[in-house]
Amino acid sequence: MPIANVFPMVTTVDRRRIRPYFNAGCLVVRPDRRILRTWYAELARLLRSPGLVEESAKIPRGSLFLHQAILSAVILSRIPKEQIAELPFRYNYPLALHRHCPADLRPESWNALATLRYDSLENLSGGGWKTLPAQGVTARWLAERFGG
Repeated sequence: MPIANVFPMVTTVDRRRIRPYFNAGCLVVRPDRRILRTWYAELARLLRSPGLVEESAKIPRGSLFLHQAILSAVILSRIPKEQIAELPFRYNYPLALHRHCPADLRPESWNALATLRYDSLENLSGGGWKTLPAQGVTARWLAERFGG
């Protein structure tokens, strides 16, 4: 991976500067770059490496996020930094972390978001969707599907 591709990113909740790290929950990629196919191949190959799996388990939540670490390495090795754009905060919003997001970044409602992610459908249907208020058509749609 070219060292020029290693640029700082800021984490969503605690606003820490880290090396590039891409969340697999929401990606926009050009098919001709073969990012997803390469990611799958590398993930499958590396998961067969007992050493890597053991090492990732030593890091807090390392096993949980190993797939995204591999995704990040694939992206950084194939795409020049100048061609990488970070989506605005209103994309891939972490609903489960809503209460921990800085107040100045926390959306006021579902209506302010383009997309969001959640841990499980059970969390939404169990009332988790109410973590963030919604207005109008969005509120009605959520209430119809997940209970008022």
